[in-house]
Amino acid sequence: MTEFRAMWTTRRKILLALPTAAVLFLVTSFTLPPLLGGVCIEGGTRLGFPAAFFYQCRGATLPGNGQEVETPQVLPGPVAFDVGFWYIIALGLIHLSRPLARRSSLRGAT
Repeated sequence: MTEFRAMWTTRRKILLALPTAAVLFLVTSFTLPPLLGGVCIEGGTRLGFPAAFFYQCRGATLPGNGQEVETPQVLPGPVAFDVGFWYIIALGLIHLSRPLARRSSLRGAT
């Protein structure tokens, strides 16, 4: 019975980490600036955290006060890196939250 309970707890943690990682990935990708990845020299948009996975750079200034905009690029490698990074963070948060919840419930019982 103890083995079954331990296996179920591990599966629950892994499954709970998936949506948690997805939310962290989506929120941080659009709010925090990337730490890793290329740079747009003339400016532009880079999305992703910690690694940039989306680039849309602006080119050189054109006559008539315009600027050329390059086609957007989405790189699958950094997407996988970012999702894996946030999945590991989510597993760590879930692992740490369990003992903290036990301690707070024990304080309320006494």
